[in-house]
Amino acid sequence: MKTTNSFRVLFFLKKDKAHNGLAPLYVRITVNKKFVDISLKRRIKENSWNNRLQKISGIENDAKEIQEKIRQMRTEINSAYDDLRFCKEVVTAEAIKAKIEGMGEEEQITLLFLINYHNTEIAKLLEPGTMKNYYSTERYVKEFSNKRKKKADIYLSHLDYKFVIDFEIYLRQRAPVEKLKYADWQQPGDIKSTYNTADLLGKSSNRAVFDIGGNNYRMICKYVFGSKQIHLFVGWIGTHAEYDKICKQGDQHTVNLY
Repeated sequence: MKTTNSFRVLFFLKKDKAHNGLAPLYVRITVNKKFVDISLKRRIKENSWNNRLQKISGIENDAKEIQEKIRQMRTEINSAYDDLRFCKEVVTAEAIKAKIEGMGEEEQITLLFLINYHNTEIAKLLEPGTMKNYYSTERYVKEFSNKRKKKADIYLSHLDYKFVIDFEIYLRQRAPVEKLKYADWQQPGDIKSTYNTADLLGKSSNRAVFDIGGNNYRMICKYVFGSKQIHLFVGWIGTHAEYDKICKQGDQHTVNLY
């Protein structure tokens, strides 16, 4: 069956990153309404860029060099698109970008592809109760990539220590909000009905502690029951070991980091 891909190339300035009247030049590759942006590593005077014609005005050497860079990039993008179609590979904006950046086939493997492959294969060996933890990790990675990295996925070759640290921080700060959509709490005891691993801290502190991030972290929240709504205020997030430490000091009833 023959398929048709919508394909578009657009050169533009990212004016929100402009400094001293100079804005970075980018190209946007769009395939089937999904796009990626690539920096051309050039800055242009905002008033010299013709957005309709996608070209820079002027006859100076800098203008000629930038215009040639645009021409070369457009040629590379079109060639990558044609190569993917000729080889009957899946044509996506990410795949075109990967070809332009010179990635090999192995380098084009993405994090979510690998996680999905792992879960599919390991599910043949493990019980559903165990698999739910792996599925939770996959969901958290997707959530993190979309919300914090503004990407649907990431190449393994692009993973670095910063990604790992940012993901850890995201898990630490992630509130257990999914069940809250359907919660109908009338009294503190109802919190445990929704989150059976939660603990009420007592001593009139109006606080509860939750397991979050795949049970890798603990989060202390203060709860306030209003006339129509219940509010949760995050006071502290940390590992189980860190939580045990503040409990030994008796600070779990008063600690406020946020």
